[in-house]
Amino acid sequence: MSSLAWPLVKIGALESIAFRLRPIMALSAYPVTIFANYCLYMAVFSHRETVAGYTVGEAVTYIGIAWLMRSTFKTNTDRHIGYRVRSGDIALDLMRPIYYPALVFWQNLGRTLSRLLIISVPLIVFSKLAMNITTPRDLKTWAFFAASVAIAHLMVFSIDFMVGVSAFFVEFNVEFAWTIDLTVRLMAGLVIPIDFFPKAFASVLLHSPLKYIYFLPIQIYLGRIPAEEIAPALFSGFLWLMGMLLAAHILFKAGTRRLTIQGG
Repeated sequence: MSSLAWPLVKIGALESIAFRLRPIMALSAYPVTIFANYCLYMAVFSHRETVAGYTVGEAVTYIGIAWLMRSTFKTNTDRHIGYRVRSGDIALDLMRPIYYPALVFWQNLGRTLSRLLIISVPLIVFSKLAMNITTPRDLKTWAFFAASVAIAHLMVFSIDFMVGVSAFFVEFNVEFAWTIDLTVRLMAGLVIPIDFFPKAFASVLLHSPLKYIYFLPIQIYLGRIPAEEIAPALFSGFLWLMGMLLAAHILFKAGTRRLTIQGG
């Protein structure tokens, strides 16, 4: 497995830059999205000092970090699997001497690293210069934030993989993938912090695994979680992650028994 990991990571990275216009357009689109959100929050906070416990600086930093994470996480693994099922190329993947979810993971990691270098790093510079987002000064905070981002990335991968494997049952999953993506964006705290939702709805989301994707890492980054509560929160997120990976494995096994290769 270790001998195959690096070549697969390299393939994923090369695939993500095979069409040069794709990363260029992504690099152009994200600053527009981040700046639009910045303008929105500046308007919301123009006549008040805090909203839902956030200062304007915290809110702007929240949205900036959230979209920076999004720019790294979203590699369209769900659609990639769906298209390979529709074309019939999935048969070649399943014949390879490697566990298919591992193959997808390593290629996804390559695409993630490519997006990190090509899209996210320039966005960090843009966000710092254009919006003056704050950064933690405590190394321990950075370490906890890095751990939470690792869990979040694996959660996003597990969701994308399960959505991708849904194509084993329905043959074409683009609309389903689009719907799930929008739902996760909203309920994981990418569009707005979960605190901004009505209390009853926010309470449900705060007891769901989705909060570990964007909301919790950014709360750690902003220092809004007491130090003694961070480790238990990360452990809880890890348990949710193990459950999601197990669900992905079960769905994949069930899907391989239902898969019909159409080709074309």
